[in-house]
Amino acid sequence: MLKLKSYSTVIFLTVFSFIFLLQTLGLFYGWLISFYLILILPFFLYLFDYLAKVPLKFPKKLSITIIIFLGLLGISTYANPNIIETSRFFFLYTAFCLILLWVFNHKQEIYNPLIKLIFYFAVVLILFSLVLANLKLPFLDPGKLYGYQLVYPAFGSHNHLGDFLILPLLALFYLLLIKWKNFYLLLFLSFSIFFILAFSRSAYASFLAVVFFIFIYFMKLKKIDLRSSLFFATIFFVVFYMFFAIVKEFQYINPFAKTNQYLSENNILHPKQFGGKRLEYFNQALQSARDNPVFGIGLNNFYKASRKYGASPYYWTYSSHNLFLDILVEAGVLSLLAFMVFLSRILTSLDKTKVFALIFFIALLLNFQTDY
Repeated sequence: MLKLKSYSTVIFLTVFSFIFLLQTLGLFYGWLISFYLILILPFFLYLFDYLAKVPLKFPKKLSITIIIFLGLLGISTYANPNIIETSRFFFLYTAFCLILLWVFNHKQEIYNPLIKLIFYFAVVLILFSLVLANLKLPFLDPGKLYGYQLVYPAFGSHNHLGDFLILPLLALFYLLLIKWKNFYLLLFLSFSIFFILAFSRSAYASFLAVVFFIFIYFMKLKKIDLRSSLFFATIFFVVFYMFFAIVKEFQYINPFAKTNQYLSENNILHPKQFGGKRLEYFNQALQSARDNPVFGIGLNNFYKASRKYGASPYYWTYSSHNLFLDILVEAGVLSLLAFMVFLSRILTSLDKTKVFALIFFIALLLNFQTDY
């Protein structure tokens, strides 16, 4: 029987899993249900800790940074005319921050279960994406199969499954450098197939950067042998090659031309522009920030800036494809500075023995410099 002090941990892992699957599988009302679950989750986490008399410690610097960040977001929210819409996302940010502080107090209990869940989720998402490729399932919301789910290439250019698979792949790469096991290798190769075929260049770039630094770290520790070196060189070359092989500007340049041609002729993937429309979106963001520098235009309102400053009526989007630019546009430069300090506090607060937490944090932060 569970002890009372374990209830909050069980609630967190259960609700986290439910929210994750609702969002990533593109289920009916998935986003709406997830939204309200996130809002109420902190209440139950802290309630059960209170009932179990679990002592909570809030790191001073991180807590102060969160208060400042949320305070600035609050000012930005109520300084904008669309208060109802922006308030919803202000409460969402607040809930996330409260959950983060709770996680800080329970990191020992939830660390290993979360790592396992990431691998379970990877298997579920891969299997689900295979089903989606061949069936139209009645419990899916066709109108919600947008870019924020992870199992279906909603835009025909890439699947965001790759953005998630960087996590188990990096964990497996790290484990293989520590101790070579065939089971780890089999998992790595299996996940790699779907990672490559997701055709997400943001995921490719994030993966390459973190894999490189992990390899350098082990080299400094003098724990790299010939097999590890060949393994690193092979995966680095394959991912690096694919990054350019799916780009339009390289479709006639060897050695990328044949792969590019094959993908196009078989309707697997149409070549993409090197930067997509990211430079356009970045420019929209900077123009909006120039005109609304202090408090921005309100949370979740980037699409308004995109429509206003777009070079064409067709060049609009819901996100700038850059985490920092989104905060700058929607909440202003002061909130952006507070957010950057906030991220640095999280980084310095991470337990250095929880190496996967550090790897995942850096990988996702890099990924969301060119993705959403």
